[in-house]
Amino acid sequence: MTAARRWIALLPSLERSLVPLGMIALVYYGGSVGVEKLYQSRSKRSFEKATSERGATGEAAALSLAGNVLGFKDPLGRLRIPTIGLDVMVIEGTDGADLNRGVGHIPGTSPLGGGGNAGIAGHRDGFFRELRSLAKGDPILVTTPEGSFTYLVKETKIVGPRDVHVLDRGEGARLTLVTCYPFGYIGSAPKRFVVFADRAS
Repeated sequence: MTAARRWIALLPSLERSLVPLGMIALVYYGGSVGVEKLYQSRSKRSFEKATSERGATGEAAALSLAGNVLGFKDPLGRLRIPTIGLDVMVIEGTDGADLNRGVGHIPGTSPLGGGGNAGIAGHRDGFFRELRSLAKGDPILVTTPEGSFTYLVKETKIVGPRDVHVLDRGEGARLTLVTCYPFGYIGSAPKRFVVFADRAS
C-alpha cells in the first residue's frame, strides 16, 4: 500500500478523533465567554447599587459582588470609553483569570482616580481590541466608589515589553492603558500598545 493510500485509509479514524476535540474546544470557549458575561453583568449591578448608595449618603459604599459565589474578585471601578463602545469593570491584578473577566489594574501603579499614574491592562483580542481606534482628545470615564473621573487621551505609543517606564508615577493624574501589539498577531505578541490619558481639569 502506498503512503497516499495509507493516509486515505486513516482519514475516517482521524475524523472521529477530531470531532470530540472540537466539541471540547467549543464547550471551553462557551464556558469562558459565559463566565465573563456573568461576572460583568453581576459586578455592574453591584457597582451601580454601591455608587447610588454613595450618592444618597455622601459616603463611599463597600462593594459586595453577588458573583463572589464563583470566587471572583470584587471590582475596583468601571471603565468606559464611549467612542469605542467600551464599558468594562476593572479588577485588581493582571493574571490570566483577571483579564478573562475584565481589565486589570496593574499592581504598583497609582489607585484608580487618585493622583499619579494608574495603569490598566487588557487583552488585545478581548476588551481592549478597539484601543487602536482611539484619537487624541477622546474621553475615558472612570468610576470608583469614591467618585467619577474624566480623562482625555493625550497620545498612543507602541513600545517594547520591557519599557515599563510608561507606568512611572510622573506629574499630575494620568491613566495608562496597556495591551499587547500587534493586535492581529498569533501567539505571544512582541510589543505593547499604550494609551496615555490625562485627567481633565
